[in-house]
Amino acid sequence: MAFAGILSRDEVKRALFETLRANDMTDGAHVRLALTRRVKMNSGMSPHWNQIGCTLIVLVESKDPVYDPAGITLITSSIRRNNPQCIDSKIHHTKLTNNILAEIDAHHAGAGDAIMLDLRSFVSETNATHFFLVNQGVLYTEHVDSWLPGITRGAVIEVAREQGIEVIEKNLSVTEVYTADEVYGVTRQMLWTRATDRLPRRQPAQD
Repeated sequence: MAFAGILSRDEVKRALFETLRANDMTDGAHVRLALTRRVKMNSGMSPHWNQIGCTLIVLVESKDPVYDPAGITLITSSIRRNNPQCIDSKIHHTKLTNNILAEIDAHHAGAGDAIMLDLRSFVSETNATHFFLVNQGVLYTEHVDSWLPGITRGAVIEVAREQGIEVIEKNLSVTEVYTADEVYGVTRQMLWTRATDRLPRRQPAQD
């Protein structure tokens, strides 16, 4: 993105913890970092108009879980995730218009979230969560081709493998979602999916 004067990792960490301390936040904080081009010589898009450097915005908030712990419902959105040939979704930019449109799809359908497919019609993720399904004791998740791999997703995979659960990353079709034993969205919560495209699911087994 040709930002000028990007802060070092240590400077970012220092700014983050200073913000947390200033707000007396030690637990349950939701953190969002954003980098802007700061002041430009004019409104043109070219990075060379930015003569001063970039600005780091540190946004922290106390954020309660936003999903029903009893489970969520999903619909399959007509809005697709970006292909890396268009803009690589591993660049975590703030213009998540397609995710917002998918969320609007879900809202109008009375669902909690929307499954988003890639341009090949494989499952990518939901508009706001990582995606897992369980079939015959195996945990499946999609390849990180058209979305940003997250820390929580990595933690779920690590814990599952530590517990002796086989984890497979593969292209997942909507049919596989419909026929899975269990489906989960993962964000700050592990969200059991009660229904997908109005197809109900049985309650997962409790050990």
